[in-house]
Parts: sequence; C-alpha cells; structure tokens
Amino acid sequence: MTDFHRIERAGCTAGGIEYRTSVCAPDSRTPPHAHSRPFFCLVLDGVSAQTAGNIERRREPGRTFFYPAGEVHNEHFGPRGGRIFSVDLIADDLELPRASAELTGLPALLARRVHLQSAEPDDLAHLAIESTTFALAGELARAPRDDRRWIPIVRDYLHTHFTRSLSLREIASAAGVHPVHVSRAFPRRYGVTLGDYVRALRIDYAARELMATRRPIADIALDAGFASQSHLTRHFRTRMGIAPAAYRKCTVTQSRGCAVTQHRVTA
Repeated sequence: MTDFHRIERAGCTAGGIEYRTSVCAPDSRTPPHAHSRPFFCLVLDGVSAQTAGNIERRREPGRTFFYPAGEVHNEHFGPRGGRIFSVDLIADDLELPRASAELTGLPALLARRVHLQSAEPDDLAHLAIESTTFALAGELARAPRDDRRWIPIVRDYLHTHFTRSLSLREIASAAGVHPVHVSRAFPRRYGVTLGDYVRALRIDYAARELMATRRPIADIALDAGFASQSHLTRHFRTRMGIAPAAYRKCTVTQSRGCAVTQHRVTA
C-alpha cells in the first residue's frame, strides 16, 4: 500500500491485519492512487472532497467508507486537514463489492468497534480486531452460515491454546473454515466474542491457581497469557469484582464468610 499521509499510529495483528491512524495536512491533495488490498476507513476529523472511480463524495467526521482493491481515488483536504483510521481487509477468497461505498448500519458499527479495539495494546485486543474485521468483511460478502459441525472444534482449540497469543486465521484453520464464518458464528453461539471467551479462560485459570497454589501472582499472570500482574489484576477485578491477591486470601479463609464465587467457563 502507498500512503500519502503521515502515520500517527499503526499496528498489525498476528493474523496480518494492518491498521493505522493517518494525519492529513491542511489543504493537501493526494495524487490518484490505488491500494493493493480492500480496506475501510473511519473519518476521525476534517473534511475532504474525494473522487473514487466515477464517484465524487464529501467525507466528513464520523462517516465510514469501504474501498475495493485497485480502485483509483484521490482527495483534497480542507483547511483543517484531517485524521483517518483505516484497516486493510484480508479477503482474497471472498466476493466483496467492486466499487467503494459509504458504510451504514451494522458494517459501520463494526468499523467503529475496530477503532475502539485498536486502543487496547494486548494480544486479545488484536484477536478482537481480527474477529471484528472479518465479521465486517462477512457482512459485505454475505458469507453463508453453517456452524453446527465446526464450532465445537473452535471451542476445543481455544480451551487448549488460550494461554498463548492466537490469530483468527489460526483458529479458523484448525476448524477448516474461513475466518469470516468463525467471527460471525462464534458470538452467535456463545454470546461473547472470541477475545472475551479467551480472556474468561485466562481468568478462570488464574483463579484456579490462586486457590490451589502459593505461586507468585506475577508468574500466574504470565502463565495465564496476561502481559503482566497489573494486566491480570485489571481484568480479574472487572470479571470477579475483587483483586487477585484479595481473592486468594478470601478463598484460603472461607470460614470468614467471604462472598466470592469462582467464575468458570461452561459455554
């Protein structure tokens, strides 16, 4: 991809999905250019006039757009310049729209969700980005739904490998299906995203270790797949309502009547 804007922040997931926030200078113009991958972008700030294919459009803050690979476009930014969040789609074997268009409804909401997820730097945020991005591609491609055979395989794979960094492509490959199918079917079946499911497995593992061992909490956090003890503490407190150290003390002294229930993943 050729980018004519200054990159403010960029990232890439384990599955190869690239995302970036770009800054566009006031009154700047980009020459006609095309991208090698389909992508979507969310306009964060500034107004621009764009020509894409045979379409002329005005891009304003809060609006979201899809662009197919190879479509030539150029834009002219106003006196305030602009900021744009964009994500490349990996969809080589999906039939996506052949012309750019503004996204509305569910695809637009999914694009906004990816933008929020990109603010979280951990590996589960990257898994969430992949899952949401493929779900968006699935909405655009209207991927078929048939999950009865392979969803249990996905679940078992997560239970076996939850302590390490996972990509959506890896998970889908284990089940022999396209990532789009996993990203759409898993939340429908279990009521949570892949990232939330894996995080619950990690917290459950940590809770078991806190109860059954005297190992340092920092070691338990790393073995569970968290980046640090503070990372574990933040998510443990959110899910369990108590910090890991307090949970360990409470479960060791149950005779004091601490009202703590261990949350197990039983989906």
